[in-house]
Amino acid sequence: MMMSTLVGALVLARSVESEALAARILEVVRGNLKVQANAEITGRKKAGQ
Repeated sequence: MMMSTLVGALVLARSVESEALAARILEVVRGNLKVQANAEITGRKKAGQ
């Protein structure tokens, strides 16, 4: 799921004319992927206790 989100964001960012918008798209997706990854790691740690 994370990989498809990243690929979609890259395709979208490359298709817009505004460099600022492209940077914003990647910034938002990067932040959301970090949150998702941290939640997954935290869930694994709790399951292992």
